[in-house]
Amino acid sequence: MQFNQKLIINGAIWVTIISVLGIPFTMYLNWILGIYDLSGLILGKYAIIIIIINTVTTFTLLGGSSVLTNFMPKIDKPEDRGRFVFTYMLICIFMLLVVLLILLESRVANFIFGDEITKKEIKIMLTLAPFLLISQLVIFANQGRMMFKRASLLNQLQVFLLSLVVTVLFFFNKKILLDNSIFVFSLVLIITYIIIIIMGTYKQIIVLGFYWTKRINNFVFYSFFNTINTYLFSNFDKLIVVNYIGIKDLGVYFVLVQIAMLIKFLSIKISQVLLSSFSNYVHSNNISELKNVYSKISELIIFSSTFFSIGLIILSIYIQVIFGELYTQNSSILLIILIFGVNFSSIGSVNSMLVLAKEMNKSFFISNTVLIIFQLSVTLIFIKDYGIWAAVLGKVIGYIIGQLGLFYILNKLKLVRIHKDYYLSQLIVVFSCIIGICFHLGKINFLSLIIFLLFMIILFLKKTSFEYNKYLLNFYKKIYHE
Repeated sequence: MQFNQKLIINGAIWVTIISVLGIPFTMYLNWILGIYDLSGLILGKYAIIIIIINTVTTFTLLGGSSVLTNFMPKIDKPEDRGRFVFTYMLICIFMLLVVLLILLESRVANFIFGDEITKKEIKIMLTLAPFLLISQLVIFANQGRMMFKRASLLNQLQVFLLSLVVTVLFFFNKKILLDNSIFVFSLVLIITYIIIIIMGTYKQIIVLGFYWTKRINNFVFYSFFNTINTYLFSNFDKLIVVNYIGIKDLGVYFVLVQIAMLIKFLSIKISQVLLSSFSNYVHSNNISELKNVYSKISELIIFSSTFFSIGLIILSIYIQVIFGELYTQNSSILLIILIFGVNFSSIGSVNSMLVLAKEMNKSFFISNTVLIIFQLSVTLIFIKDYGIWAAVLGKVIGYIIGQLGLFYILNKLKLVRIHKDYYLSQLIVVFSCIIGICFHLGKINFLSLIIFLLFMIILFLKKTSFEYNKYLLNFYKKIYHE
């Protein structure tokens, strides 16, 4: 497959544009679901839907994103790439049947959904599964073909349509969502997945036939278990919260994590570009270009995550005003603690894609397993006494250990060095978080907080090596000239 650096940078710019457009929709959706029902029940049910989506994608796609996006650029013949997608789809459909049978088992269902979700609602949510599976395969195949703009648009479609439907119901028939939230969420998502399938297959991405190699098989094995580790890190803490504290507290915790994850929003989205790009460079042994792209993308990610972190520290002041009375001063402090952890792992997605492109799956799996053990141990030990504080502490420890593990693997590869801006970002954000917590504890006033944060921003802009003026100019050209 032919590629060049311009294609990759253009892909990164388009992913940036579409991701930036998606951020306010993500925030807005969490906000409007919170004010629908001040008890937090609807937001909690939405969180359960997200857990179901993550469960299905984890255990049916067998690491599909990293597998398809990694190997499609390494398969030279277009017809073989189509057969590879078809073969992978058949395997995933078989796994889907197995997963559905397990999820319908009462004890598993009770653990995942808790006592406040009925059997009827569980069955409604599970109807999402086949549509979700095919739509995700379509998105991954588009990423593997390096059609980054289209893949990014398809990825954002879910939050766009959900925000639209929830808003319309809020103003015209609020009772429908209050009484049938699971059904409404599921119906909108099914329609979304059908649209993704139609839009994403405008060109033939599947060819009937079989394509599979031992190399793919080995990669899939560790990718599947790495995906399970990712699932546990992203979702098991939420399952612990819903089972030990309740679905309403899950809603609060879910929103705090979602807000903090905005720091990595761009990083996660750009990983769509990175894996196929890094895989191309590794396949052609073009190491100098790989290092150049890694450095440029790292600069962008570090720059954006630093500004998002400082912005979210300011947002923590108004979290109760925006999201309601369920969010107290403690919620603001918890958010700032999460901000520190997420920013520490800001380039984790970039590093992960490089590790996967080099097919260092075994080392990646060991690192992720250590991360999960620490995170879940801390959460389970302290959840009864400290509630959401335990979940947040476990999450932050997981972020730190995960990033350190990736640093260790990259050091073994001896391919790239961690960008110096990363260390600058950590200093800026750590001091900003400390000052933010001091404000919430009443140690400093609002004016002092703003002055300090402005000083941190100016210091970062002065010291960073990122040519943000040039990048913003390219950003502008993409919006207004294409």
